[in-house]
Amino acid sequence: MSSLAIWAKNNNNDSACVGPTIEKLHFNYWYLDCGTNAAPCLDIGILLSSFESLSELMIWLPFKIENTDVSDLACGLKDASLLGAVFNDEYRVDSMKGKACYVHLISRSPSQDSTGFILYELDVNSDIKIRSFEGTGQRGTILSILVENLHDLSKASSNDCGKRCYFRFRIQASGMQDAFVFGRNYKWFDAIFRDTLTATKLMDFRVNQSRSLPKTLCETIDSCGGYLSIEALHFLLLTRDTTTVSSGEHVTMRRLEKSVWDCYLPIVNRKNAAVTDDIIAYHWKQKGDVSNPSGRRSGSFSEWDVFIVLKFIHKSIKNLTIYFMFAILLGIVSNSVSTSIGF
Repeated sequence: MSSLAIWAKNNNNDSACVGPTIEKLHFNYWYLDCGTNAAPCLDIGILLSSFESLSELMIWLPFKIENTDVSDLACGLKDASLLGAVFNDEYRVDSMKGKACYVHLISRSPSQDSTGFILYELDVNSDIKIRSFEGTGQRGTILSILVENLHDLSKASSNDCGKRCYFRFRIQASGMQDAFVFGRNYKWFDAIFRDTLTATKLMDFRVNQSRSLPKTLCETIDSCGGYLSIEALHFLLLTRDTTTVSSGEHVTMRRLEKSVWDCYLPIVNRKNAAVTDDIIAYHWKQKGDVSNPSGRRSGSFSEWDVFIVLKFIHKSIKNLTIYFMFAILLGIVSNSVSTSIGF
């Protein structure tokens, strides 16, 4: 399996220049229609500690996408209740100019400038650049966020909060179906007995793991100064309550709150207003160490992965037909044997 990767290009293309850190990295993987060909959704949220020194924020995706597969989610986060649910804290959303608004954490002292940031609404046509990349047998996409478009926002801000920025967007592409989730390779005879009423899928989700990336891509990342350091990562798998999820990593779970998340769901899966009633959110996270009075995390990491087993109801018509035919054949044979021995 391949890995995602996140790095950045500096304004002066100087790889020795120390770039910003990712204060929070959010992934929401919507896997609602298990066992179907429906494309899953991946939401990505990135909070940068600063962005003035960057020209582009780069994300490697191990599958093909087009511009039409990407949609902005920051616009919806201007709702304070939804923004609070994403960051698990209470925020005030203030209007700003253009496609950006200023967000402030109101549960702390207003004098703490580091608690605010710019929430930026991405324009897929002008703020995002997508190009295909192929190397060492892997095909994928490099999605670039043109951070240089935001530099004027930082200059217009009167405090240090304008140096931090949060992007959030959704990717829904058919090619993502096999990028992170795959089936077990049973022999055909074993599969007949195992996948009749239930099916098992395996999810292998990786971030910044060089051994799972094309060599030429790793060289490109190194030339830009390497991966961006991560202070906190949150990965949410959202699936139906009929799906059994297990993992060797510590995970918390909860039923998705209908009043908060209903307007945020992927459109393709919003068949009715009660769709959130059967969605369970499984939450994995990793954080750096806190070692200073301000609460900012000084410890960081650059790579992460999780391995998950999913079991769900799946009726295989093919296997049921085989069972039915086998039962008829067994009945015929049994009847013939009974007749031949005189019963």
